[in-house]
Amino acid sequence: VFFIVYLSLELYFLMNLLLAVVYDTFSNLEKNKVKALFFHKREGCVHAFKLLVTQGNHTHLTVKHFLGMMEYFLPKQSRRDYYLMFKSLNSSKTGILSLDEFFNIFKVVRLKWKLRSDT
Repeated sequence: VFFIVYLSLELYFLMNLLLAVVYDTFSNLEKNKVKALFFHKREGCVHAFKLLVTQGNHTHLTVKHFLGMMEYFLPKQSRRDYYLMFKSLNSSKTGILSLDEFFNIFKVVRLKWKLRSDT
């Protein structure tokens, strides 16, 4: 009887220890995956921004180039939606986008726009 109780307790503690090690390893792997995904998105934004800016103004993105990119990126939406996306990204209210403002593109493309009624 003593041996069975001893074995049960030891197996219980060993299984808990094994579960803790597996959980810790899994959570570290998932954390690294999320970091890599976030970094990859930022790299993609930087690359797209560099492709869209002009040689004369290589630090800011104009409305014209933003609309052209959005027609390729989300072809089923209207130009009004693209312009509203640009306006929401342009937090500095300058009419041109900086790279820091452009980083929020993935948040803005998920927004849905509706016309407000005139009541």
